[in-house]
Amino acid sequence: KYLPFFSQANTKIMSVSLEEFTKRAQEAEDKLKSLEAQIDSLAASSFKPTKSNDAEDEKESNWEVIYWGVKNRGNFVKLVFEEANVPYKVVDNQTTMASLIRSDRFGTQKADEGGPYQAMAPPMIRNGTFLLSQSVVCMGYLSEKFGIRPSKNEDNARAQMMANNCSDIISELYQYREKKGEELFAFLDGRFQAWLDLFEKPLKNNNLKFYFDNKCTQADLALFNAMDGIEELFGDESYQKYVKSTHSYLDKYYQELKQRESIKRLMDKQKGMYSFAPSFGWEKTRKILRGQDIIMTFKSDEIIPDVVDNEPVELLTMEYKLYHFMFKLDEMGKLMQPTQVQDHPYNLQFKGCDSSKLYTVIL
Repeated sequence: KYLPFFSQANTKIMSVSLEEFTKRAQEAEDKLKSLEAQIDSLAASSFKPTKSNDAEDEKESNWEVIYWGVKNRGNFVKLVFEEANVPYKVVDNQTTMASLIRSDRFGTQKADEGGPYQAMAPPMIRNGTFLLSQSVVCMGYLSEKFGIRPSKNEDNARAQMMANNCSDIISELYQYREKKGEELFAFLDGRFQAWLDLFEKPLKNNNLKFYFDNKCTQADLALFNAMDGIEELFGDESYQKYVKSTHSYLDKYYQELKQRESIKRLMDKQKGMYSFAPSFGWEKTRKILRGQDIIMTFKSDEIIPDVVDNEPVELLTMEYKLYHFMFKLDEMGKLMQPTQVQDHPYNLQFKGCDSSKLYTVIL
């Protein structure tokens, strides 16, 4: 009932009732909560967009998003602009892009060209002399600049982690672009489901509509971009099997994100555009996921008898070069973009080919 209490003022032992001790403890806890609320309020206001005196900070209408003519990683960046309702210009001219890239695969920029910070690959954002690459880094920068990031620093870090996860699942899908069906389906039944678990758990456990602050942040936009690509690549049947039936809450959340004005606006601009374009090497994967026969022959494609009478003995493999990037046409039915084959083939091969002989090639 009573607790000993030591008073430094008169250096003698006093007694205080348990009720009074509890009351004092509650008052201290209330003061602590009030202090935490003030700190959170200060943190929330610290990232609000402000005008910068930096010479690199140009007019907002001068923003450019530099990326290939597909959705894919470029939409990580474009979705932030759309959500913030900030105008931007899309730059997808390959010559322009190459001049801004310091890569021996994609770019033509030299070491002494451009600014001190060079990009290795798109997507890139540019405003005046300011240039930034890496999709998730761009998302984080723009989300803070335009005021759509989570209010707490810890949640903002988690939002960036979620965006990185979304970028990673796209990267892992690329690893299976040339794989056989058995390997692809093993991935979809295993590790792919673990990724979906990571995406769904924070939402489902707390019955949330958004990951943070009950508002759309870069985490939600990144998730939408990943799911948009997955739905497109998989087709209805595989999406139902590997996503909707295993993670229904995640799919419901994704379908609701589709209705946001900012997202609908971008999707309307990109009608007919792919995330995983067949001409970028995804035709085989798309057919596997749709259960289609991927073995094409001259007979099945009606080249016989329309063009030639007999099946060729060997398949001709052709390689094309665009800047420092190589494209290979090495199987029946493979599609390539006109810009990828605009020049003559860089290399031709077939079984029994003799480099000392001359051949007639009809394309």
